[in-house]
Amino acid sequence: MLLNIETFFGRFHPLIVHLPIGFLLLGVFFYLLSLRKKYERLYAAVPASLLIGSLSAAFACITGYVLSLSGNYNEGALNNHLLLGIITTIISFLAYFISIKKISLSIFKSAKALVVSLLVIFVLVNFTGHLGGTLTHGADYLSSSVLFDKQKAKKKLTDINEAYVFADLVKPILQEKCSGCHNDSRKSGNLSLETIPAILKGGKHGPGIQPGNLGGSEIIKRISLLPKSKKFMPANGKMPLTWQETELLRWWIEKAAGGNDKKLGEATAPAGIINYASAYFGLVAKNASQNASVNIKAPPVRKEVVEKLKQSGFAVKYLNFKPDILDITLPSSDSVKNIFALLKSLLQVKDNILWLNVAGNNVSDGDLETINQLTNLERLRLDLNPITDKGLQKLSSLSHLQSLNLYQTKITKDGIASLSKMNSLKKVYVWNSGIKEEDAVLAKYSFKIINGLDGDAVKNK
Repeated sequence: MLLNIETFFGRFHPLIVHLPIGFLLLGVFFYLLSLRKKYERLYAAVPASLLIGSLSAAFACITGYVLSLSGNYNEGALNNHLLLGIITTIISFLAYFISIKKISLSIFKSAKALVVSLLVIFVLVNFTGHLGGTLTHGADYLSSSVLFDKQKAKKKLTDINEAYVFADLVKPILQEKCSGCHNDSRKSGNLSLETIPAILKGGKHGPGIQPGNLGGSEIIKRISLLPKSKKFMPANGKMPLTWQETELLRWWIEKAAGGNDKKLGEATAPAGIINYASAYFGLVAKNASQNASVNIKAPPVRKEVVEKLKQSGFAVKYLNFKPDILDITLPSSDSVKNIFALLKSLLQVKDNILWLNVAGNNVSDGDLETINQLTNLERLRLDLNPITDKGLQKLSSLSHLQSLNLYQTKITKDGIASLSKMNSLKKVYVWNSGIKEEDAVLAKYSFKIINGLDGDAVKNK
């Protein structure tokens, strides 16, 4: 219980630490303005600002120390940050007592003493804050490279096969989505995702990945959970990985994570990965014809239509341009009032939608008639909805559908049989539905039935 109280108390630090920053810098600002005759009355606010800033700085030091006991931070950077925080607090109290002339020593009675102390506070606040940002976001979060080298994660390529799988493709995803909490400075869960050795070493929950084993890879387990789960990653409402990013990560772990980093050409990547990598580097994939997303006929999408869909609650992402290919998600919610109308609104871009995720939105069998009109769909998530066998029969027009997620629905083996004529279908996820494990084993279809045995990733195709 004591540990929980300390953890709770320590987590106030990110909130409280902004108070001393604001009030101490405000005190410096008030003092500078008071030097002009027009604003000399502002000097009366300087002691108050310094006092509030000093007290809140002391409280920030205490909560920061308690937070540091979690052990998730680089020890050297943490000690420097804590030491400078204490020094800043001491100097701030000193400046306060100088401003109210309560120190008898003659050296502190001159106006210069206050000026020097305020200058020191200004420098310390900025440098201490920078160290705090480094602990939280990584060493290069605020650096000249961010300002002058925005595309540092990408290198110029003329041949996509020369791209390194981890360094050029996987690492940028981890940096954008995961490294804010899992870097060498801040190791949440004692896990850093900055290098392959660090990922293989893992944290308190085990290795980050196990090459060739999706089920034993903690990263896959976490990103595959439902967003409402406390263990879902990325946490705290941060943008989840897209389907493309998830597929790349899964393929890397299965085929290319063992040993040294490989070039894409050496790893014999499938067409989907090649197309993703080519789009990422702005190249044209040589084997793009193998991917329906670059061959379908679709009109341009008007910006106002996309904005209207976003206002309705959809998350809209572009998978490809010219033609405009969309990945659309309706975040899982128990409060969706009119799913029928929301799905109807998608018909404005019915030829442009390649991936659709409406998991956990009370989609019924009748609603599948609307989804059936999205004839270019390749991936469809219907999990966590009251879908039955009767509804599956309404998906007959989805001739491009490759992946269908029916996790925790009411479908049975009879409903799965109705999908047998969908020649493009490759995977159907049925974990925790009416499909029993023996049904999945005995079934003989052209597609693979996945009943929770495919790397625990039934929720992210």
